[in-house]
Amino acid sequence: MRGENSSWVVALRSALKLIITFVCHALITEYLKTTFWACFAPQLGQGLPPRQSGRQPPAWTIPYMLRKGWDVDSTPHGPAPSARSTSSSGAASRTERSEQRHRKHKSRLVWKENHQDNTEEKKQKDNLRFGTDVENTQNGRQTPMFPSSGGSNHDCPVPAICTDNSSTEIYQHRGTWLRLSGSKIEYCRCNSGRSHCHTVPVRVCTRNKCYNGGQCSQAYYSPQLFICQCHQRFSGKQCEIDTEVKCYKDTGVTYRGTWSMTESGTECLNWNSDGLVNWMYSGQREDAAELGLGNHNYCRNPDNDSKPWCHVLRGNQLTWEYCNVPTCSTCGLRQRRVRQYRIKGGSYADIAAHPWQAAIFVKYHRVPGEHFLCGGILISSCWVLSAAHCFEEGFSTNQLKIVLGRTSRATPEENEQKFQVKNYTVHQRFDSENFNNDIALLRLNSDAEECAVETATVRTACLPTPELQLPDWTECEISGYGRNEEFSPFYSENLKEGHVRLFPASRCTAQYLDNRTVTDNMLCAGDTRNLDDACKGDSGGPLVCMKDDRMYLIGIISWGIGCGRKDIPGVYTNVTRYLDWIQDTMKL
Repeated sequence: MRGENSSWVVALRSALKLIITFVCHALITEYLKTTFWACFAPQLGQGLPPRQSGRQPPAWTIPYMLRKGWDVDSTPHGPAPSARSTSSSGAASRTERSEQRHRKHKSRLVWKENHQDNTEEKKQKDNLRFGTDVENTQNGRQTPMFPSSGGSNHDCPVPAICTDNSSTEIYQHRGTWLRLSGSKIEYCRCNSGRSHCHTVPVRVCTRNKCYNGGQCSQAYYSPQLFICQCHQRFSGKQCEIDTEVKCYKDTGVTYRGTWSMTESGTECLNWNSDGLVNWMYSGQREDAAELGLGNHNYCRNPDNDSKPWCHVLRGNQLTWEYCNVPTCSTCGLRQRRVRQYRIKGGSYADIAAHPWQAAIFVKYHRVPGEHFLCGGILISSCWVLSAAHCFEEGFSTNQLKIVLGRTSRATPEENEQKFQVKNYTVHQRFDSENFNNDIALLRLNSDAEECAVETATVRTACLPTPELQLPDWTECEISGYGRNEEFSPFYSENLKEGHVRLFPASRCTAQYLDNRTVTDNMLCAGDTRNLDDACKGDSGGPLVCMKDDRMYLIGIISWGIGCGRKDIPGVYTNVTRYLDWIQDTMKL
């Protein structure tokens, strides 16, 4: 009897062992499947949320995905719609520019299929660009369209990674790379979070992959690995980062500087961030280096937007913002010059050739209409330089008006910009007898922070630096709406230009100017061919000279003996002598 009971107990124990083994095996298998789908499948390109992948996830993954906050339902779904798609009524009004802007992010988003009405389409497109779920917005707050990172830290195993200290590049387990160690190049391999490196032979790359003159070397036995040795001011894996540039030109497509702050003061995300892997613009693109993207968080403009931008994180919300990178000065630049038609005393010119030229008009109390007074020079968005003697009558600011971007003196033009004068300052030591200190500064009146808007016909002239020295007889340009002839009763109907040369100081004396007083605050320029000269009405206009392909304001048209007389130069206010006065006055 005891033997039979013993056999029964043994059989029961064996059955229990089998049941426990089966249950444990099933539980472990279920856990591994779920973990693989949620954690490792994304690395294989198969782990997108169900709407993005275009198919339903396996049933055994749904509990995990619900726990992670992903959108799951039982209805089959097709591929996610493109960020360019809109309803037929709204598509025609979309420009290609807008479409490119809204294609910025190809993120792992949860797409909703029900369409809102046309009044909501623009909002929906904007939300797509900002990386938000248009139907998952509650109480005015936008919720992330990607899985929240707020789950347990033990949900997914974290792979061991390696960071190369010399380049700060991050490499996954078994990743390989080259690095510079002193004068030698080493081959490195990431193994369970530790870098193992040794010196290897290298050769010049078959195709130079380095920018800005960098030297490209590739491993002799692993030619797919390369390293760039950059010149002093450049850095980055392919020497694509310019560490010295401080501003951007045009729209910033070619900007490769190190600015990493947005207009709201938010720090930019690294373009190689894991959350950007499936977004349209990230450091994982094949053409990332060409677009300036990579293992950094510097502002870029890879999609030809209006200015540089970057990705940022607001709480759990991944979005983007424009950067506050300074724009490079465009002072003294102008469009390609068109052929000019010469007339006596100068040539007719288009305002695009002299976009800094201003026309100052005055309203007299007893004479109706606006009357041309003097010329001026735009030196910043809200400031115009002119000659002090133009304002000897003490005009009030509401009598004055400044016009920019006008070729015809008296005829309004479509793209011109007009401003009232907020205030103006005549140099406190202006001498009306000898025109010493003949300079005035006028402030444009505008409700906006900026006044004049830069266009092809409105642009500032560059102020010279104190160190700027131009050789004697340097050819420069003058422009204005003044008289064509010394004794003509009429001003020119159109803008004119002339070419004059800077006279040596020895030729800019009272001896050559009818015994008139000439001070150190003046300079002389004239046309040795006796063709071009400033005349009455040109006062306050520019004398500009080219340096490094920019036009610098060297003088302000001031006074002269007649117009275009033989061997008698015109006299100009020497702007270099007033740089401190200009800066101090603009601060008032």
